[in-house]
Formats: sequence, structure tokens, C-alpha cells
Amino acid sequence: MINIDNLLEKVGEVQVTCKTAYQLKGSKSPQVLHALKARGYVEQIVVLTTGKELRLWVQAN
Repeated sequence: MINIDNLLEKVGEVQVTCKTAYQLKGSKSPQVLHALKARGYVEQIVVLTTGKELRLWVQAN
């Protein structure tokens, strides 16, 4: 099983929802994508509280 904590790096908070946003450290293999989605993460283009717009992973719920 893939450990999600080793795959994600915290980069800030989403401006609108105040949810923590993470950047993927490695490649987007099918196993990694499945593990992220199984843990409730979705990939979104988000605006951080710093004003940066990035494609990041956030928790869906």
C-alpha cells in the first residue's frame, strides 16, 4: 500500500475554502492517483492565500 504522507508536500491553504493544499512530490503513476483518490484527495487549480494559482491536491470533503 502506498503511504500518502510521503507523496504530498504542503504548499499552503486554498483561499476560498481554507483547506490545506498539497503538491505531489513524485510522478502521477496510476497507483499514486488511485491511492490519492481513495483517501479523498482531488486535483484542482486553486488560488492560495498567497495569491498564487497552482494545480494542487486538496481533500474533497
